[in-house]
Amino acid sequence: MKNIDIKQQILLLKNDQLLVKKVQVQANKTNKAKKDYDKESKKLDSLFAELKKIREQF
Repeated sequence: MKNIDIKQQILLLKNDQLLVKKVQVQANKTNKAKKDYDKESKKLDSLFAELKKIREQF
């Protein structure tokens, strides 16, 4: 009986490890997406600043 319990515990631990890995992968994807978004947002901000300067000249 105890042998079965130990095997079940091992399977549960392996399942938990897989879940943790999935969460880590999602977190990495989210962090990369945020960095990409921030980078593109900065580009847009600088373009709008340039556009504003050009408009002020006319």
